Amino acid sequence: MPRLLLVDASAMGGPSATGHFLATRFDSWPAELRCQLWADAGEPTLTSSAGAVTGDALQGAIEDFAPELVFARPDARSAALLDVLDALDLRVPLVVEVVDDWIARLEVEQPDAVERWADRLRSLIERSDACFAISPELAATLKDRYGTPFDVISNVVRLADWDGLAGPPESGPISFRFSGQLAYRKGGSTVAAIALGVQGATNVDAELVVRSAGAGHDATYLAGLDGLSRIRIEPYADTEADYRAYLAGAGANVVAFNFDSATRGYLAGSFANRIPELLAAGRPILAVGPPDLASIRFLQRSGAAHVVTSPDAVELHRAISLLASDGEYRAELAAAAKETATAFEWESTVPAFHERLRAIAHGETSEPIHGPRSLVRSSPQTPTTSLPSPADLDRLRALRNAHAGETCVVVGNGPSLNDTPLELLDDEVVFASNAIFLLFDEVDWRPTYYASVDSRFLPDRHDDVDQLLRTHPQMTGFFPTMLELHDGSGDVVPVRQLLEDQPNRVLFLSQHRKPAGTHTGAFSLDAVGGLIQPSTVTITLMQLAAHMGFARIVLIGCDTSYSIPDTVEISGPKAEGHDEGMLLTSTADDDVNHFRPDYFGAGRAWHHPKVDHMIRHYEAAKTVLDLQGVEVINATVGGALEVFPRMSLADALG
Repeated sequence: MPRLLLVDASAMGGPSATGHFLATRFDSWPAELRCQLWADAGEPTLTSSAGAVTGDALQGAIEDFAPELVFARPDARSAALLDVLDALDLRVPLVVEVVDDWIARLEVEQPDAVERWADRLRSLIERSDACFAISPELAATLKDRYGTPFDVISNVVRLADWDGLAGPPESGPISFRFSGQLAYRKGGSTVAAIALGVQGATNVDAELVVRSAGAGHDATYLAGLDGLSRIRIEPYADTEADYRAYLAGAGANVVAFNFDSATRGYLAGSFANRIPELLAAGRPILAVGPPDLASIRFLQRSGAAHVVTSPDAVELHRAISLLASDGEYRAELAAAAKETATAFEWESTVPAFHERLRAIAHGETSEPIHGPRSLVRSSPQTPTTSLPSPADLDRLRALRNAHAGETCVVVGNGPSLNDTPLELLDDEVVFASNAIFLLFDEVDWRPTYYASVDSRFLPDRHDDVDQLLRTHPQMTGFFPTMLELHDGSGDVVPVRQLLEDQPNRVLFLSQHRKPAGTHTGAFSLDAVGGLIQPSTVTITLMQLAAHMGFARIVLIGCDTSYSIPDTVEISGPKAEGHDEGMLLTSTADDDVNHFRPDYFGAGRAWHHPKVDHMIRHYEAAKTVLDLQGVEVINATVGGALEVFPRMSLADALG
């Protein structure tokens, strides 16, 4: 192995997340072959197996060490360290790693320094022999900015270090635990909001424990937290073992990011160093932060976290109360955390990373590193197609609790609509879906909100949907950014390729239900963070209604009873739990499952209905909505949906 000089402002093995990160990444590198140049309060220090050196002896100590490779993680704290490197003029290979967009942070905090630092970072990147970024998103941003490809590598964990750690006590308050910096551009304000949420959650027995360095910005935030009831403040863990025990003993661990625009720009593509450690702890995670951060998106998809994408006090109170009161939910999240952590196992990444550094030092060819498979797979490489746009997110935010306390009607498309007094909807807020426009000749009202999430319907009827939104500009239509095909290919279709970009078209992030088969992770109350893929589009409409704050949801046309006519052509992989194929195509206008026989008539494509899945998803939705105090009434005429209490439409709206 080459003699390695690490250059990072944070000390390897220190209490910060970066300190843990560096130790996990490099502690297996032979101690006599590595040293670190770091900074304590701005004073450069060289630490090696021979001890620590500062001041005038620093340059000579580095020259005596004779590094064969420099690994630098520059940021705005690194000026003095880079000055030392420049003075040494080492003619050895250089590797650069970038973990967040600190240039964007400087644009807010030190605009006069941006140009100087941007030029300095560009110079480092241009003369480097390899570059690393902490996430695919950040790698793409940096490649666009500097024209240099970046490998992807995040933090890793040795799972064996976490085996056998004691979990939380069986009695006493549920302990929400945070460990990290309470910085202005990281998570300080959001941790303070969580503290207020815990203090106000008097319906459950909960506490918040905060471990931080206690200096700088931390001291400011800790002063504000000091004295609050149900909040405990502790110093950082003394040892790695203590740190692991602290996380493993949590009722739920906390990930927090601030919501200001500067933080969002700075951390948009970053991937928090603590996330693999929190996953390895095998405890549920409460993650609070903007939905456009890579860390939040990853946790949303992991199934290991309850994610809140708003600093709204009501949303935080709901999340804290749910996690504190529902042991089954915590167990499901904890199991998902353990499962997800396996993708960050030390052995799957670090040996290959070390081999790549060795090859670079000796001028040999080596394969790029692509980081943990789950991180690369679940982080979108093309945000422009797989993520909602800022405008979409702004529209969704504007609708949050816009109808607080109101009643709405969610219209299914079953044949019972033909026996329903639809004129009662003339003055109501109506949610509808798919081919509801076939009913317009018979009614005066139009849906206020419309949605379609079906990967057979939208490709087949996208022209009709475009026309619907074009001719009804007062209607808002909601669609997932991507449609997952169910033909066994695993392919996805960007909805932006199907539907016109219209002012009333809103795209949202579609998420898988995790853990699968449970009520948790089955129903989202926050459309900004994403909606759960449904077993029926009615569930999507109900999620939107909950996001908008409706207190009562009245269902009609939700017959939840299907049959497949003999005239239908069946193909594709078998539907889960059924003998028939997933893909259906009608050959005649004999649709008995909807309010018109030509709804899925001749030539129309549709999916196997899987009614049993629908019922289970309705049951899961009821569990979540009951906890939120949202009443759901089934005013469908007949049908097979018995999950919700029944009432006539007139009585439900009366």
